[in-house]
Amino acid sequence: MDVRRINTVNNFSYNNQKKQNLSFGQGKVNAYFDFDNTYCPASHSGLKHMSPSEHPGFVDYCTNLKNFFNNTREGLSFHITTGRTLGEYDAVSHLIRMRGFELPLPDSVITKNGSDEYIKQGSDSEFYQGGKFPFSPDKRNVQKEEDIKALTGWDGQKIKEGLKKIFASHNLKIVEADSEHSTGDYGFRSLFSDGKLKYEDKIQLQEGMKPTSDWNVGLRNDGNCKIFYTLPYDMNFSPERIDIARTIDDEVSELLAQTGANKVHSYNSQHSKECGGRPCYVLEPKVDENLSWHAGGLKKENHGLTKLYDIQQAVAKAIKDNDLVIVAGDGSNDALMLNPMMYIDIDEARYPELAYKHHKSAPTSLVGKIEKNPEKYSEIIKQLEDLPFIGIVVKNDKKDSPLSELVDIFGQNSKYKKIIEVENGHLEDGIREAIKLHASRNPEYMQKLSPDLKKEIFKVSEESKGGGGKKS
Repeated sequence: MDVRRINTVNNFSYNNQKKQNLSFGQGKVNAYFDFDNTYCPASHSGLKHMSPSEHPGFVDYCTNLKNFFNNTREGLSFHITTGRTLGEYDAVSHLIRMRGFELPLPDSVITKNGSDEYIKQGSDSEFYQGGKFPFSPDKRNVQKEEDIKALTGWDGQKIKEGLKKIFASHNLKIVEADSEHSTGDYGFRSLFSDGKLKYEDKIQLQEGMKPTSDWNVGLRNDGNCKIFYTLPYDMNFSPERIDIARTIDDEVSELLAQTGANKVHSYNSQHSKECGGRPCYVLEPKVDENLSWHAGGLKKENHGLTKLYDIQQAVAKAIKDNDLVIVAGDGSNDALMLNPMMYIDIDEARYPELAYKHHKSAPTSLVGKIEKNPEKYSEIIKQLEDLPFIGIVVKNDKKDSPLSELVDIFGQNSKYKKIIEVENGHLEDGIREAIKLHASRNPEYMQKLSPDLKKEIFKVSEESKGGGGKKS
């Protein structure tokens, strides 16, 4: 992968940024957390059976985070980046509220692994005391959509409107909902609730079968940056429907061309245990031509928007402003955003042997090459050491997790110290440690550190700067 694309999206390169006087920086923190088993230490299924009286540790976790974020609201902003849709995140947030917990809500929610970003419009108290969810489909980060359109030609709103016209022209009944997952988790938000779509996962698919499924199409409420739809389960097996399926594919391709989307990633799949056995289709902008090389931490088809996109923008800005980006995750879909090498500017014309396409996202081989010849790659090593990025890996029970490799290479025992590993339920400890670690290695950042962060993390008040003050 040509990592130069990371910073040229915002029209400035890493080296040019470093030449600027960083004394004008803000000294703030921008944090991005995966949700399930990272920010929320309990699983969706586990939450259904939890209560404050039986789980006081979760109550303490929520209270401590609330106090921490209240004490650092001027210097720290945090965002949830999740594989959930907005409706699914809404559902689990209401579940948390219903079970009697008050987990602090983020400044924004980025849905479906790097897709639409929704901006917080209300307060935590309005939600937990009154039930008013502070995120809505019409309060999105429109600038992100415009940036993606400029990069790829993608116009999600026009594409969705065109898709509905295509489906209607084939007399397909259009069903819309927030999730393709079960009603047990998402109730009325599921495409399968109230008889909207039927589960067909026990039916054996075979060529030449007679059409038996309902003639409908399911559209997931995904916002504008990613589109998911599902067709009848026998669409690709029944002779009466195969031709229609091919026609729809051709019409979708024509639609994308007509709307000006010149860089689009699309894939489809059908599995008996997914989406009720129905064929599923995803359309999304291809924001990185070379991301397909990165097999580690990605499903093979996920080469469009990922969690990496927003954090690349944040890191580029942090380099310019002398801020810090903290990223936390626990699973394979967090591997890319937790990999420090994804934020390094490598001139592949000068170092063709470091081209990402030769490494397929394996940081071991890349860092190994660099460390074998530190003089040759001194500039790259310096970038990595100065990078305003700290990742937090929340431990899980998966022994083959790609995050283990990142901890080995960039963890506390490495020369780079860009990854901190914490136990589940100890995210706040990781955040505090990350800020201390970066400040200890960057005096300019420590000097400009936001006063509320300085007081909360280092127990130093503004009055102590004059020499006669005391520690807070």
